[in-house]
This record gives sequence, C-alpha cells and structure tokens, in this order.
Amino acid sequence: MILKYFELREFVTDDIESVMKTISSLPTVEQVIINYKNYKDIPIKYKHLVTGIIINSAVKIDSLEQNLFSNNSISYIESNVNKIFTDETPLISKKDKLKGKIPYPNWADKNKNKLKVLILNSASIEYLSPGISAFNKLEVLELNKNDLVNLPRQISKFSMLNSLKISQNKLKEIPKTIKKNKKLVTFEVDDNKIKKISTSIGKLTELKTINFSQNNVRKLPKSIKNLTNLVYLNLESNRISKIPAEIGQCKKIESLLLSNNMLKSIPNEITDIFYLKRLSLNKNKLEKLPDDFGKLKKLMYLDLSSNKLTDLPYSFQKLANLQILNLSDNNFNQIPQVVFEIKDLYSLNLSKNNIKSLGNLTNKLPYLVKLDLSYNKNLQDLSNEINSMRDLKELNLTGTKISNAKIKQLRTNFPNCNIITK
Repeated sequence: MILKYFELREFVTDDIESVMKTISSLPTVEQVIINYKNYKDIPIKYKHLVTGIIINSAVKIDSLEQNLFSNNSISYIESNVNKIFTDETPLISKKDKLKGKIPYPNWADKNKNKLKVLILNSASIEYLSPGISAFNKLEVLELNKNDLVNLPRQISKFSMLNSLKISQNKLKEIPKTIKKNKKLVTFEVDDNKIKKISTSIGKLTELKTINFSQNNVRKLPKSIKNLTNLVYLNLESNRISKIPAEIGQCKKIESLLLSNNMLKSIPNEITDIFYLKRLSLNKNKLEKLPDDFGKLKKLMYLDLSSNKLTDLPYSFQKLANLQILNLSDNNFNQIPQVVFEIKDLYSLNLSKNNIKSLGNLTNKLPYLVKLDLSYNKNLQDLSNEINSMRDLKELNLTGTKISNAKIKQLRTNFPNCNIITK
C-alpha cells in the first residue's frame, strides 16, 4: 500500500516531534493535514512537511500569523473560527468595519499564491471582504452554514476555482460575474433565499454538479443547454412551474431532482437525457408523463409520488433497468399494466391511491422484494397470483380492508416476508 495522505484531525500527543519524524520517513506522503494545536508545537525543521491546517478553537491572531505562515507550504486551511483572518485590516468581518482599508492582513501577501483550499464552515461569517481575491490560486472554497447575505464580485478572480459551496446561508442572488469562474465543476448554494438563476450560469460549461435546492427559484434559464457536462442537478424545494425544453441537451445528467416544486408537466425533451439514472418528481402537480418516457432506458430510480397521475404512458414498460418505483399518493384506480412488464423491479410503492385489486399477477414482477399497498382504503383482496412473487420480503397492507384470515394465509405462504398491517 502506498500512503499519500496523512490527516491528524483530532490527534492528541505530547511528542509531536516523534510523529513528524515518522512521517518524514515515509517518502510517498504528499499531503499532511494537522490540527493547529499540534502544528504550533512542531519543530521548524518539520513544518515544511505540513500542507494543511485545521483550526477549531480560538487562537491569538498574532500567534497564528507567526506560526501558520513561518513557511510557505500551507495550501489547505479549514476552520470554524471566523477571526482567524481578522486584524486591523480584516479579510472577514462585519461590513461596517471594512471602511475601505486594504482588506487582508500582511501575511496574505506571503501566502496568497499558495493557498488552494479554504474551508470556513459554521464560522458565523456575515460578510466576505473583496480582499478574499488575494487568494487567487484557490481551487476549493467552502462557506457552508454561515450568515452570508451576498458575495463579493471578486470571487470571479478565482480563475482556478473548481468547487464552490455556500449552502445554508442567506444569499438572495449570485453575482453575474460568476460566469468568469470557467473551471467551476461543483457549485452548491442550497438552502438560501435565491429567487433567480442567472443566464450567466450557462457560461460555466465545465460544471458537473449543481445544487440550488431549498431556495425560491421560479425559473430555470434556457442557457442550461450549454452545460453539456452536467451529471447532477438538484432543484428540489423551489417554486419552479416549468422546465425548459433545453434541458434535453444536457444528455450526461445522471441525477435530476425536481421534487417539491409547482410542475404541472415536464417537456418531452427530458427523455433525451440518455444517461439519466435517478429522477425525482414527487410533490408536484403532474397529471401525465411524456409519451416517450420509456426512452429513459438507464433509469434505475423514479419517484412520482404526491402528484395527480391516473395512468402511465405505454412506453413506460421499456424502463428495463428500473429498480425502485414510487407511485404513492396519486389517483390510480388500478395498478398500471405497464408496471408489470418491468421484470427487474425491486421496490414498488403504491400506497395512498384508490386501488381496489391487483389484477392478474401471473408471472409478473418475479424479483419484487418490497411492495407497499398501504392506505388503499378500498383494497379488500389480493389475487392468488401474488404467491408467484417468491422474493417478496416486505408487504405493507396498513389501512386496507384485507381480512385477518387472508393476512394469516399470506404469512403462511410467505414465512420470510415482513407483512405490515399496523
């Protein structure tokens, strides 16, 4: 085994010199990350081995500057202490303290071209000074779980930035200058107060991951068509009422999460997303699916729960790789026959519908393991053909009218199946 990464996050020792001596004897080690408490006690001859620092307790600023930047090897900083970059000319501070001063401390000049990873999660940061642009070699910037209301345009100076995560803040918008971050691959701004996704996002053609969930977004820009490298798109829990047809040009998307929006329909072009494996459309207002829905042949997970569906398109039976299907809380009066043609289905949820019978199950769904029929209040009987589902391990009949005698018989026929009735 070749050891390249060494992390001493919660490490406690009274002999840090011996630890560093051991690390220095490992020629393959390329990255050493250590907590600041240990770092400040490392002899100078070993400090160059450390590439990253974790700061999770209050420290004196002058001590930090003296110890942390006595060498120029640090490329990674992680901290939940918002004062680590504060002095007479603060980098991170209250807005009313900036007053036009040079917004970064003196040590930043020494290290600004070295720092590649800056993680300041849960640090109670309210404002980010434009002076953060001093770190123009940043590749990863994380500012999750803070109190940021806006971002300085100077973030666009990070020409090397490939990951930007600003989840759980109070952002209302993303500056249009974000389009200059051409190398951005991961962009996460979930759980903020953003109302609009700028068309400039279409300039970030290297993006593979986008998370705008839990915001107030109403519309997805047509420029989304330019993001042909996109693999993961999360727009859950917004106020989106329409998906542009241009989404079909993002053919590499594997996970598309659109639950808890205001969608009444989805464009037929969504079926052009050839690599789509996971699709969440639950908690919308869908009444039907596109006729060509069966073109999504790589789909493995599909959640259509809590909509207004009454039937499924004929092409649905072509979803040969589908394993998990959730149709709960819709308006189905019977199980759509096309579902029975999906031979490899593993889990089927039909709870909270108006299903009265299962229909002909002979030799259908032979590999089904989980079947949820709960709260179909008019379901009184199960066809005998259900006995052909020999792999069934969980059957939920809570809130149905299936008789106790029938349930007893099921337990005899399926001794290894958990039959839930309450």
